[in-house]
Amino acid sequence: MVLTHMTRITDAGSLLNGSMLALALVLAGCSSGVVQDRVLESKPMDSLAAARGVLRNYVDGQPLGSEAIDFDSLVEQVTRVDPDKGDRLKTFFDRTRRTGRPDASQAKKLLSEF
Repeated sequence: MVLTHMTRITDAGSLLNGSMLALALVLAGCSSGVVQDRVLESKPMDSLAAARGVLRNYVDGQPLGSEAIDFDSLVEQVTRVDPDKGDRLKTFFDRTRRTGRPDASQAKKLLSEF
């Protein structure tokens, strides 16, 4: 009987030691290593390149689509870079909105100026 009691105590001690070891490993794993902050830089979108892309699509025959939602924003961005080009782009987009279709020849002419 004494032997059985001692075995139970030893088993309980092993269990306790194993639990403490597992806890120590978990805590060591959580706190080890150095946290490094990385600064991610995003490049601003080139508004002239975006305008050229829209115009190129119209030259290639793309019909007026959802990009029309962003016309005003694109004109504003281009105007910040080059006010003259922004005005010409606005005129083209206004005409495109009125007619409901982009004029490929006008888009080609404007694209050559961009």
